[in-house]
Amino acid sequence: MKAGKYTISDFYSHRNFEQIIVPEIQRDYVWTDVQVHGLLLDLNKQFIEYGVKKNKIKVAIREEGDSNLQSQFIEFKLRQDSSYNIGFIYAYQDDEYPGYMFLIDGQQRFTTLYLLLLAIAVKEAKQSDFIKKYILTNGKNRLDYKVRNSASDFLAHFTDYVLKNGIDAVDNVKKQYWYFSDYKQDVTIKHIQEAFNVITSFVKSSDCKFNYHYLNNFIEFWYFDTNISEQGEELYIFMNARGEAVQENENIKANLLSKLTTSSDKEYYGEKWEEWQDFFWQLKGANFNSDGSFNEFLRWLLIIKYSERRDATDPFYLNLLEGKLLSAGIEELLTIQDIEKYFQALQYLFNQFSQKAVQIQANYNSTFHLFNQMILLEWLKRGQKSKSYLSYKNSKGETIYYISQINLFKLLPVLQFIKCHLERGQIIDDNNLYRFIRYFYNISRFDNIGKAVRESIINGIELANELCNHSDRDITAINEISISKTLLTAEESNKLKLYKSLTDNVERMKIENVFWNCEDYVYSNSSINFILSCVLSDVNSVANGLSNSEYGLFLKYNDYFQALFNSITDTLRQAILTFGDYTMWDGSTPSLGGTRFTFGNNRIQWLGILEQRDKSRPVKLLLSHFVSNSIDINYLETELLKIINDFNKNIMKMPVENWWFYEFTKDKIALEYCSKKNICWIDNKNIYLLMQEKATDGTYKKLDLTNFPTRPI
Repeated sequence: MKAGKYTISDFYSHRNFEQIIVPEIQRDYVWTDVQVHGLLLDLNKQFIEYGVKKNKIKVAIREEGDSNLQSQFIEFKLRQDSSYNIGFIYAYQDDEYPGYMFLIDGQQRFTTLYLLLLAIAVKEAKQSDFIKKYILTNGKNRLDYKVRNSASDFLAHFTDYVLKNGIDAVDNVKKQYWYFSDYKQDVTIKHIQEAFNVITSFVKSSDCKFNYHYLNNFIEFWYFDTNISEQGEELYIFMNARGEAVQENENIKANLLSKLTTSSDKEYYGEKWEEWQDFFWQLKGANFNSDGSFNEFLRWLLIIKYSERRDATDPFYLNLLEGKLLSAGIEELLTIQDIEKYFQALQYLFNQFSQKAVQIQANYNSTFHLFNQMILLEWLKRGQKSKSYLSYKNSKGETIYYISQINLFKLLPVLQFIKCHLERGQIIDDNNLYRFIRYFYNISRFDNIGKAVRESIINGIELANELCNHSDRDITAINEISISKTLLTAEESNKLKLYKSLTDNVERMKIENVFWNCEDYVYSNSSINFILSCVLSDVNSVANGLSNSEYGLFLKYNDYFQALFNSITDTLRQAILTFGDYTMWDGSTPSLGGTRFTFGNNRIQWLGILEQRDKSRPVKLLLSHFVSNSIDINYLETELLKIINDFNKNIMKMPVENWWFYEFTKDKIALEYCSKKNICWIDNKNIYLLMQEKATDGTYKKLDLTNFPTRPI
């Protein structure tokens, strides 16, 4: 039987086989109510579009008798434009068992559609047509379950009972002589009954729009025989010639399944593939299908595999990073067994560990970013409107969504770390895993990682492998591993040394909690060094330990810092200025013959101020004032105003070169005029206030400082 596109009716009536068999190795029918109802809603939506397009097709009838030709043309046109495609169906035929088509992928969809056809046929009184198409002359169903004899017997009796008694009679199925008590424990039978109840409820309601004719002739799929490897290429050529879009995951599947040598392996992995598709289907949300999410997952795996070559300039690797998934040559890098291992890792991360992370966070104070902020479920959903995704248009004009390289850096080393543990039978220490995730999340925000992210992804995956090989496997062990300095800065190394020295896990968690809170604060820029420099004269000494008093000071400085900078006001700017000139260079202003300086108007400018030793000193002195005087955190504004007022009273005692501060501390007029908080500095007697960022952007005015020393205050 040739590969290609078939409707349900065409496939079941094909002369090359009589029966479609779900073989013993396949899993049970397990579609849930949600999945069944989702299929019904999708069909409804497509049928409504079908009806709209049907009404728009106009065919002129030139002669009497042309109406049949007209109907045929409309049907042909609608099949092209309004069919509902359920994806790929993988099966094979065996010369030892003529007349049978063995289904290895698609049984969940096929079974659900079979039950739907049965219900609609009875509803529309088309039992005779259903029997002709879907029941053999010997009375056997054309779709038969060989998972267990009980499932096969039940489906045959159930179909016959519904055809004879109607869909309303299903409530009495359990009372029939052929319904055995063991059926209540049979997974397939149980789900068939539940699915049929969902279907009958829907088809009897006014919500149901589609009909028996549409289901037979407008539901289509791509068929591929896994015993004939050449069919993969044939199918691609067939689809390409017709302008059809074949999903890359289906191409990959065809390539990988055709490499398997035994029927049992093909059946096993065909079933596994369907499990993987079901996983992404349940996460598809508002997306039309789950192909995009599955393609994205396979892209991740190929990036991991390509990273082993350690060539960040490889064109294929670069294409993958840009969201392009290509199936050509895939079998040289990836096996279907690899996909199985990484899928297990994916499930562990997003299903099992996501629940464990909640408890881990509860053991901390959870004042830092949580697991669901570090690892996003959105990455699996591939939501079209998600901020997590980038996009591009492929050659067919389709929009392809993919997560950014920096998000790959956060995710792929974690997947590799879990996969290595599972593959080797190693017990995953969930606290270690949480710390591993946390480490990559934090360093992903470093500028040097973003500037060399292609190399960093490769280095991150290598680090995951190296750490799995280490006897400890705790994140602190990376100090003992030879890795890129991009991934291990001096600050990170020092923190890990400190954590390593803390043998008491409770004590370690206490330090981690406050450090992680500090790292996640928007003005800390993923670093503890600014706060640490307020406490220690040498920040590198933290590697040797942190005393209780130093820990207490770190907490206080961090708390005051976050409280003051949560709302950056002109009052705060004025108060900092009383401790010294903290304004930072922001460019030149040739039109005024001076240099622009900023009082800090946005996060980037403030980070620049805080990272410079001389510019950050006034901020540290302000924080020290609050710490040493134990100012009540509820009265910060009051204390800031007091600091400003005391400074203004004593301005004449200040160094002459700082007298210009007074023009900005005496009131808020000057700073409010500078809406972008920029000034143009010529010298301490010649200062221009800039209304906008630059003098050329808007109005400016010069401060009158000529008589300042002698005028009254």
